[in-house]
Amino acid sequence: NSYDVETERGDELDAAVESANGESANGESANGDVESGENTSHPKNDAELSDEECIRDIHNDVDDLHHMRNELLEWLSRDAIDKSNFDNIPGKLRIDFATKLYNRAGLEYIVRQFYADTEGQETATLMLCNVDQCRVLNERHGVYAMDHVLIELARELDRAIRKERGFDRVARLGGQTLAMFLGYTELDGAEQFSERWRLRVQTTEFQLNGVIIQLTISTAILAFDFHRTLAENLANGIAGLHAARMDGGNVGKRIDDKIRTSSTDEEAPETRQIVLEDLLDPNLGSLIPIT
Repeated sequence: NSYDVETERGDELDAAVESANGESANGESANGDVESGENTSHPKNDAELSDEECIRDIHNDVDDLHHMRNELLEWLSRDAIDKSNFDNIPGKLRIDFATKLYNRAGLEYIVRQFYADTEGQETATLMLCNVDQCRVLNERHGVYAMDHVLIELARELDRAIRKERGFDRVARLGGQTLAMFLGYTELDGAEQFSERWRLRVQTTEFQLNGVIIQLTISTAILAFDFHRTLAENLANGIAGLHAARMDGGNVGKRIDDKIRTSSTDEEAPETRQIVLEDLLDPNLGSLIPIT
């Protein structure tokens, strides 16, 4: 019953709920070309490729290897969970390779750890965060540029949580979807944090290769119900994210007896800029470990 948010390079939220079968929602093939039954592409040979194109080809190969590795780790994790053998999952299977944060299996570990520590007697809140219009951003800036932005966004959220107290943990469920488990936190406090974080992302500029990339997020928060599985709690959060998307995105949703729109009296902070590493650095591939 584990909820798998991550799909390959598409809109994870759409694919998870609409059960995409390898074709994108707009009828395009995996490489973005409209399928016409006719192959009109004329790939270049190695001699015709520029240095920049060669580097991008290398990035593409590395990216494919990462996806294969991540899919294998996710399968191993799900298999262990299904067999109620979760405690035997090696620690590295709980970690997202790109951000070094927890993954879906890691989130299961977090919940179990908190429940064991508190015997289920303490309040906790689950927050989901999804990047709006991720498919459009991929088409505009490229998958590899957006991968870097999404990784940095996840790390920024991890920097924003309480480190000295509480029980706050961040997990990456998919490329564009993050989860945050807030232990010892009531829904009202989580709602304030969620809105501050949404406004902070709204006023952040990511600079990559001299290009400014801006994005917005939608959030959903709910009191974690320890009488239900993590998958069931996540499903309720995903319903909140869908409601946010139907409202146009860049909005927070609070889920209790029904789904409500979050509100805040806080003003958006001043614009800040985060400079990311140049994607065309030929040494970049060697900095990303496969193992």
